[in-house]
Amino acid sequence: MTIPRVAARYSLYAALAAGVYVTAMSQIPERNYQWPRKLGPASAFIPVWTFFGPNPGVHDNHLLYRHELPSGSLTPWQEVEPPRGRRLTHMVWNPGARQNKAITDAVGYLAMLASDLGKAGQDNAIHNTSAYQTLLTFVTNHQPHPPQARAVQFLIARSTGCEETEEPRLLFVSDTHDLNPGSTRPRTRKPRRHLVGKAA
Repeated sequence: MTIPRVAARYSLYAALAAGVYVTAMSQIPERNYQWPRKLGPASAFIPVWTFFGPNPGVHDNHLLYRHELPSGSLTPWQEVEPPRGRRLTHMVWNPGARQNKAITDAVGYLAMLASDLGKAGQDNAIHNTSAYQTLLTFVTNHQPHPPQARAVQFLIARSTGCEETEEPRLLFVSDTHDLNPGSTRPRTRKPRRHLVGKAA
């Protein structure tokens, strides 16, 4: 074997060893994102396997909504249907992905925010958040409504997914918002508390 071939082989071994070392160091929380900063644009080629860790998600959040009828009665809660199954074409074209991601992020953020602000006694601050306004706009303009419905309300619940030993837990209930902007009745009617243990 010629000297150039030996040099090329050991150079390859050294490069692979360096790649393994840098990748391993990138997984350590205390050092995470420090190696990439030192490497500059090359950091894009360093994988970081922390998608499911260190605290993997074990719950599913659900968005539900209901309507108020002219009689004052309320319809049953209806869950927003999850996105349909993925297709091979979605690898190239999936225009609904951004909307689904936005709704999922808003649900998760509002659930967390409701808990924090509720403990601090600042429930009213939730209405001005982008997450609240996003979900209100979504259930108002992108979900079907009965012809006679005059107001809409949404809630966020959390379940353990396929695990049925734990009952779903209610995290947040919104105000009731009019569907008709020109209505003379109050724009919102607040429930007793945003954080409740059971949906009425």
